[in-house]
Parts: sequence; structure tokens; C-alpha cells
Amino acid sequence: MLFCRLKVKPTDSQQAGVSPALVSPVTGFPHSWAMVVSFVLYPICASGLLTSIAGPEIGLIAAGVSWIMAIHLIFGVGWMAFQGSWRVLIAGGLAGTAAMVTSAIATGSWMPLGQWIIILAGGAVFGRRLAVGERPLTAFIKVGVFVTAFMVAQLVVIWPQLHSVMQTMTSDLVTDSESYFRSMGYGAEAVTQSVEQTRIVMNTIVRLLPSLMIMSVLSQLAIGFLILMRLLSQRVGYLVAPPFVAWKTPFLLAPAVIIAVALRFVGVESAAFVGDNILALLAVCYCIGGLALMEFYLVRARFGRVSKSLFYIALFFTQVMGFAVTALMGFIDSFVDFRARRAAAEQM
Repeated sequence: MLFCRLKVKPTDSQQAGVSPALVSPVTGFPHSWAMVVSFVLYPICASGLLTSIAGPEIGLIAAGVSWIMAIHLIFGVGWMAFQGSWRVLIAGGLAGTAAMVTSAIATGSWMPLGQWIIILAGGAVFGRRLAVGERPLTAFIKVGVFVTAFMVAQLVVIWPQLHSVMQTMTSDLVTDSESYFRSMGYGAEAVTQSVEQTRIVMNTIVRLLPSLMIMSVLSQLAIGFLILMRLLSQRVGYLVAPPFVAWKTPFLLAPAVIIAVALRFVGVESAAFVGDNILALLAVCYCIGGLALMEFYLVRARFGRVSKSLFYIALFFTQVMGFAVTALMGFIDSFVDFRARRAAAEQM
């Protein structure tokens, strides 16, 4: 959603400056029973309570389920906010908040409560901004800025403890991997190389953990908002998202790249740490823009589904190099705009 301008079908109400939500109210929510289930189960699955009760295996499954339920809650809350169903939304929000606080007291972890606040506030704000006629891109940027700031504030508070836990996990994993490689019959040199590679990967993950956590939440919001707009397009008919080939990373992100690179070379470790995480977030944004550009040229070249699938599979196996090249394409396209240049050339 950050990468495109969503087109709006003009209606008489819009031309008069009236929100479509106010003159064409949507009634009924698809699978409303599932919303009730998500309101009840999400706090249980996301709080970590099942991990302490049933063990890490069940906790891991619950974490995956809660990630999916978060998406369902985001577009559900947005739908109710768009429709103005505040009584149901407030009742579900208060019940979920009470369950989250209870679980946080029991587990000692308060971060899931912050994620719950992001779901409720993000979905509600986005839904209402759409209801009053605001452009979806503008609404998403506002919510994204709020969520990023909220996540950064949380991480500032919990990072020392979280970093210590992750460092302990990394140390344990490296020790276990060394024992595993030796048990598999690896030679001393091979064991040393494998353990060092494991240590490098884990240290990179720990260093970029803040950006990974922020990107996880933003991706949930983006998916939930796209589903919401699809539902509104079907029920109301005034939101039409462009195809993926039309997505483009905005040039407005370029100053953030300059700031992040400058922080990387200041010579202060804390500044380099912040710069690395900003670059990681931006790299994902530019990678999506690069993929859209690739898709545009694949469509222009009349690649079929099978051919495109094989291309993307091959791209996936290029791993870091493919990611870097794709992100670089998205970055260059943000200010060159290859598709606009091609369209202008074809009109001449």
C-alpha cells in the first residue's frame, strides 16, 4: 500500500464532498462469528500464556495462529470503524484488553499488549479515515508512522532485556550446533567454519531484530488493509486498488536512505545500529517496488504463469544477491520511474 496510489471511482456523493460511507452505509460483516472468536482467542495465543502452560512447541503454534488472527482483527476492526459500529468494537476491545492485561500479569511480558493496542488503534483509525473520504495511501502512511513510533518506543524500553535474552539464545544455539556438527562426523575445520557461519547469522538476526519486529507488524497492517479495501470495493464499490505491476516505491523515502547511510558511517556503534535497522526496513520497501517493476517487464514480455513462476523460484534461490539487486532496482525506479518513461516513449 505504501507503493501505489489507489484510484477512486467518482460518485455523485464524492463529487459533492460527502463520504461514500455516510451515504452508502455497509451493513453486516462477513463471518462476524469469526471476529468474536478472534477477539477471544487472540489474547490467549499472543500473550505467551500457552507457552508457560503447555510448553514451547504449543507456544510456537499459538504464535503462528495469533499472527494470522491479527490480520483478521485488523481488517475486521477497520470494517467496524468504517461502518461506525462503535459499541461492538469498544466491547470487543475492552474484553480483549482485560484478557491481555491479565495474561501480561501472569507471564510478565507486556509487549503483546502493545501489539493489541496497535491492532485496535491502527484498524480503527484507518477505517475511519477511509469513511471520511481520505485517500487510502495517506491513511496508511499516518497509521504506519504511528505504529513505527509506537514500536520504537516499546523497543527502547525492552531492548536491553530482549538483547540479553537473544544473546543467551545465540550462545546456546552455537554450542548446540557445534555438538551437532561433531556428532554428524564433521572434521575439526568443517565444524569451526559451520559454527562461525551459525554465529554470524544469529548475530545478524539479533542486530536487525528491531527492524524485523517492526516489519512484521507493518506487514500485518498492510495485508489487513488490503483485505479491507477489497471488501469495501465489493460492498461499496468506490475503492479500486491498481494491479501489482503499477506499484512504485515513493521517492520520499530517499532522504531516509541518506540519513541511514550517514548514521552507518558516523563511527558510533549505537548510531550504526540504528542506521542498519533503518536500511533493513527501507530495503524491504524497495525490494517490493523492484518486484513490481520486474512483474511489469515480465508481463510486457508476455511471460506465462509457468515461466513467471520459474523466474521467481530462480530469483528466490539467489538469496541475498537477488534481494540486493531487486531492492536496488526499486530504489532506482523510485526517482527514474521506468514505467512512466516507457509509456511516454510509446505515446510519441
